[in-house]
Amino acid sequence: MRRGANLYWREAALLSRGANASFSTSRVYGKPLVTVFPISSKDDDETNKTKTKSTALVQRLTNSALLRFASLNFELKATVEAHREQGLQSLLIAALEHSENERKAEQTKTMATQTLLEFPNEMHAIKLSALGARFNESLCERLTMDIAERAREVGARGLCVDAEEDFLHEQVDAVSMKLMRTMNTKSGGGSASKNAAVYKTYQMYRQDSVEQLKRDIATAEREGFVLGAKLVRGAYLNADKGKPGVLFKTKEETDKSYADGLAFALNKIKEKKNENAPAGVKILLATRNKDNIQSALGHSEDVQFAQLMGMDDEVTLSLLNEGERVAKYFPYGKFTETLPYLWRRFLERASFS
Repeated sequence: MRRGANLYWREAALLSRGANASFSTSRVYGKPLVTVFPISSKDDDETNKTKTKSTALVQRLTNSALLRFASLNFELKATVEAHREQGLQSLLIAALEHSENERKAEQTKTMATQTLLEFPNEMHAIKLSALGARFNESLCERLTMDIAERAREVGARGLCVDAEEDFLHEQVDAVSMKLMRTMNTKSGGGSASKNAAVYKTYQMYRQDSVEQLKRDIATAEREGFVLGAKLVRGAYLNADKGKPGVLFKTKEETDKSYADGLAFALNKIKEKKNENAPAGVKILLATRNKDNIQSALGHSEDVQFAQLMGMDDEVTLSLLNEGERVAKYFPYGKFTETLPYLWRRFLERASFS
């Protein structure tokens, strides 16, 4: 069983001690903690009066151990500062997914822009489903462009357009490419900096991912913008696995796809270096896979790494020791808004156990 899974099940065992317990989560980097203490049956018990706001929010929630994968709104500043102290960047995303109306989509845009203003030196991410992609494509595109413009204004370290379920794939592709054409120019956050202004996410468990990455790199070279490529394996297996011809059927196929896509992008970077020219692609390598990481070491001008908060801290720390740039990805928001993300993380950890 992997270390992350061991930590989770150890915490889950604490949860099983009974309903008459309250759980306070506190983050010491690399050592997620759960403090357990009894709750008196008396309402006026002095112990209850001293409980923190954090404890009150997670009290009696059977999945409170999962909170180390995300940040509640009031924890956000402390979480980012803790990462900075470790030499890490944060990769922040508003937790809400699949806004059901324009009001919610506008609220998500407001939250994202406010977070950009508060944390301009971090990386940020967005999900199109949270910005109205399901019911109003033009609204979604407008809100996305507003966020990207604000990211450029404040000098954010990069804005990632996250991939989602297959039914949004074409929209994510179109919006990402439009943003990169506008933002990833040589004068506006492209080859002159270590980060691309905008990153498109490639889910390498898709059968079309490598060819799409190759096409996009060729398009960027032809049209003169820098391609920001965030490579992930994919997080929507349960939603899309029944669709024929969309996803690979085995982990081995996905691993090969990831390695092939990464190798192609790295070769493009090496070609440009040999020509003494700026790289036409910037890579955000979102993985814990040590073979993938090893192959990408030594390209710190053009490659950055990322892992999920609460997982694979030993990989993150090893990369820091190598002098690489590393970010921790996590959603923030209300507890109920983080649930879809937390559930996917739970399923992922269970599969690795």
